[in-house]
Amino acid sequence: LPLRALIDEHCGGMRDGLRVKAVIPGGSSVPPLPASLLDTGLDYESMNAAGTFLGSGGVIVIDDRSCVVDALWNITRFYEHESCGKCTPCREGTYWMSEVFERLESGHGREKDIDLLWDVSDNIMGKSFCALGDAAAMPVMGAIQHFREEFEYHVRHGRCMVNRRNPARLEQRREPPREVAAAMETNT
Repeated sequence: LPLRALIDEHCGGMRDGLRVKAVIPGGSSVPPLPASLLDTGLDYESMNAAGTFLGSGGVIVIDDRSCVVDALWNITRFYEHESCGKCTPCREGTYWMSEVFERLESGHGREKDIDLLWDVSDNIMGKSFCALGDAAAMPVMGAIQHFREEFEYHVRHGRCMVNRRNPARLEQRREPPREVAAAMETNT
């Protein structure tokens, strides 16, 4: 079964005429695939050949009105929050990846930030105590590999290609919604 059939036939297709831009086929911890690879089979061998994995099996579809850079920043912030802090590659790496994504999304990105994201991710891969470090690094590396032009657009224009948001929306770090922050407080 190819990804396209899963989306179109088994999940009802895209809403309101939207098109697929990217698919993260195995949950947030695997490299995303561009729409050009929607005919990739949903099996281990095909996913591996395409440079990704089935992972947890949770399929995330990113539509053509969404910003891949913003989506990956949200994923990176999740892993930064989930890092236990025990090992340096994961603790420092996820922090720095979040900082670079914030710079890109706030309109202050530099060309060298794209390579910095790649280098930080590469320095996390295989060097953390648990799989969380790899889970944080792999989607970032895959996004840069397949969607580098979106990262470059952020640098050149100081905003997202899809122009859904105000480019100056991030004067300071985003805070979670009040109910999420309260839940986080009680769980720490």
